[in-house]
Amino acid sequence: MAEIQVQGLQLGAISELSGIPKDDQLCMPECRRVLSRYETKTGRSVAERQADLWRVLIADRSQDDIVPTPEAYDRMCQRIEARLDCNGNPKDVPQSLVLKLFDGITDPILREPLVAPFLNAIHRSGSERRFFVSSDGRMGIGPPVMQVGDTVCIFCGGDVPYVLRRHEDKWRFVGEAYVSGAMFGEVIQGLQSNGDLHTALKVFRIQ
Repeated sequence: MAEIQVQGLQLGAISELSGIPKDDQLCMPECRRVLSRYETKTGRSVAERQADLWRVLIADRSQDDIVPTPEAYDRMCQRIEARLDCNGNPKDVPQSLVLKLFDGITDPILREPLVAPFLNAIHRSGSERRFFVSSDGRMGIGPPVMQVGDTVCIFCGGDVPYVLRRHEDKWRFVGEAYVSGAMFGEVIQGLQSNGDLHTALKVFRIQ
């Protein structure tokens, strides 16, 4: 099998992972349950983690492809969550009319223009993605074939983080990921400022 060698940074391993999303769409309540089972190592405040979460769910990209996403999306996310029960169903809606959040919206509040941009963004970004938390306290979304123990990496010259799976002394490519705090060069910039970048880089042998 052909092999390529790529230089980059190894971030954390995937330690918590949501289930394969129903109808290929992320479910906000399940993402929160995954996050609640993990004691973050980042030291970030509750407000910061809330911002991390909603940005991850939409890959920090608005319905109009604005990057980073305007802060108004934070309020949209909170407004949606206030209307959902622990299973992702709209509250105070007759059971016969209840549909999962991404199967169709019956709650008129969830259909109003104040939240529609967020729903559109999460529908697009969450397609065929799973939510995860890594061993270094980062959260993100990645391909549905991810497994606990897979590794999140940043390749030199790459535009996005990637998920790799260890296979003997080599790696196998799993797919792209959106990872909080690792999308705009923050990791490399931090290592450069501390003079640690050269020692942190490693070579990945990928099959």
